[in-house]
Amino acid sequence: TVPFLNFDEMPAALYYRARNGHSELAKRVMLDRFCGKQQQVAATLGPKDAPRLAALLKGSDWSLAVRARGEQPRYAVHTAVGAAEGSLPLECCRCMRVFEWPLQLEFAVVVVQGEGEEARWIEQEDTWRVDDAVLPLRERFEDELLLALPELPRCNDAACASHAANWKSSDPAPGSHGE
Repeated sequence: TVPFLNFDEMPAALYYRARNGHSELAKRVMLDRFCGKQQQVAATLGPKDAPRLAALLKGSDWSLAVRARGEQPRYAVHTAVGAAEGSLPLECCRCMRVFEWPLQLEFAVVVVQGEGEEARWIEQEDTWRVDDAVLPLRERFEDELLLALPELPRCNDAACASHAANWKSSDPAPGSHGE
């Protein structure tokens, strides 16, 4: 776990605030300020903030608590760490019912500038590439969330799991033939 990622420990002055009083993740931040000055952000991310993620989910009544912090340069590059918590409405690939999938994500990435640095680091570390010293923070965060989604979401419903255990390869797949 990343120790700073506790909401209670983060100074309110470092939050990005929306006009309505809820915190919102900035779309773009200057790399030298975010990483170089070790800025921290805590926000609520919802469907309007993550449209690519929202398009894959089965409902619009969701939000995630997200946190991120830029870190001082390491080996002449910047780093960022982040986390997200909440639940997302996914469709079970077995029974086709919508269920709440719990998400607890933590990540650390090397923030690189340009193709050359990316090519040098991508084999060793997870990277976020920036151009023009501007980090598209919300977009990169959404990328991490998309990567965290299960390829074949499955609910924990006992009847669904029992049906899947008894399902024979010759039976039609759930959801086919009008089911």
